[in-house]
Amino acid sequence: LGLIGTITCFFRSLMEKNAEYEALALIYWDTKMQCFFTYVPKQTVRKEHVEADLRDCPYDDNPRYIRYADIHSHNSMDAFFSSTDDMDERGTGLYLVIGHLEKFFPDVEARISCGGSFCAIDPGEVIEGLAGPAPYPAQWRENVTPKKPAAKPRRGFRGRSGAPL
Repeated sequence: LGLIGTITCFFRSLMEKNAEYEALALIYWDTKMQCFFTYVPKQTVRKEHVEADLRDCPYDDNPRYIRYADIHSHNSMDAFFSSTDDMDERGTGLYLVIGHLEKFFPDVEARISCGGSFCAIDPGEVIEGLAGPAPYPAQWRENVTPKKPAAKPRRGFRGRSGAPL
């Protein structure tokens, strides 16, 4: 399971029969190990709100680690950036929201913020997913030959009387 798949499983675990909660995860790049990893800060959550304490994050002040993205859930709600998100995400960075976690393929929205100016981007450009160049062996594609449909016979054009022109 990839990083986003693991985070999605975590977010889904916060959807219970009678209650569902948002949550926040931070994605970092480890410059020494050359890999991404996830950090989940201490947080208090409700259905439509996350209050995270980022003061004790062990990675933000260490030059070895680069924060790659903040990602939060919208449980069974639409994936969108709320006015609260607009206030919280004014720092320069990559931000993602995952919604409709009850679906097999949840919805994902992504944007870049630079000082509170936002630019929506395709999530497939910044996280692994179903899109991308050939995530399967090339031979699979080579074994499939598309067959074009037979051409349909052409019909003549008829005037209003139904007789050919």
